[in-house]
Amino acid sequence: MNTTNFRGVQPNLFGPRFERMSQEEIIDILEPHFPMLHASIMGPWEELVEYRTNDKNFIDMKEGDCAVWLTMQSQIRARSLLDGKPGFRLFDQHQKLVIVIEDKIAVTIKKLTYRQRTAADRPRLERSNYSTPRNVKFWDQRRDSGIPDYPRVILGYELLKEITEVRLVIAYSRSQGKHVDWAYVMPPQPSLVPVGFTPQLASVPMDDSHDDLDQKGFSISEADTSERAAGGEVEGTR
Repeated sequence: MNTTNFRGVQPNLFGPRFERMSQEEIIDILEPHFPMLHASIMGPWEELVEYRTNDKNFIDMKEGDCAVWLTMQSQIRARSLLDGKPGFRLFDQHQKLVIVIEDKIAVTIKKLTYRQRTAADRPRLERSNYSTPRNVKFWDQRRDSGIPDYPRVILGYELLKEITEVRLVIAYSRSQGKHVDWAYVMPPQPSLVPVGFTPQLASVPMDDSHDDLDQKGFSISEADTSERAAGGEVEGTR
């Protein structure tokens, strides 16, 4: 777009890169939607834990295999939970789900892992994807990468303790490398009723002596019960 023909328009708004967003700005936008985002991953995660315990087709799955399955199923769950809901718009971009929230940021579900390039390096939280030109532009916050025109944020998960626990984080990348600038551990969230789940209604006695019926949704377990799990920045990501 040629901005020289429009008075009052700031040319830098149409530059090659989005303006940097702070952790506070991003969390303020996403926090009202944490329960939905949390359930998008935790529902499939709990199914994966059960399958790896009882299903012979899942027992020997390695971390990479589990990540492929969990990311795919989380995208499916997110579509079911978020499609048509206020504040959300969904896009398919190169066979990946992009969740636009409040018309302010674009969120992508990804596995994150701590990696240490050399023995002298400090471990850093990194994305798991190939460094294609498209990915480099996308996560360097470039505006010309052929995707929805919003700053990008990661709804990430870490597989912990030999894939027996998971931790959810909000992460922001502004680099041509794979590391993230910062990561915020998502606090515990209220349970949501699983999509497509129709509870069985028990017969209710005619008098008032019956006990209250329990209504249960997801049983969301937290991977980290330490102080960080209350919400905060992950160490070693700056």
